[in-house]
Amino acid sequence: MKLGLAVGDTAEIQAVVSEDMFARFEGQLVHPAYSTVSMVYHMEWAARQLILPYLEAGEEGVGGAVSLKHLGMAAEGARLIIT
Repeated sequence: MKLGLAVGDTAEIQAVVSEDMFARFEGQLVHPAYSTVSMVYHMEWAARQLILPYLEAGEEGVGGAVSLKHLGMAAEGARLIIT
């Protein structure tokens, strides 16, 4: 891994809540709001954006844990900033 990545570094991605991000199980709609599954995906994607510049050829990142807490609902069309 290349040097430079430090505790406290961040990366940011943006998304707009769409129907494919709604909470569903086995194809059945639970509620028309941003799902936990989508939140984890976006958190992982933001984290990946952070590490990509530091990976050497042949290196890859591996997740170890995810911890999250919903603080509010995000309905269709809501603009999200994931840091």
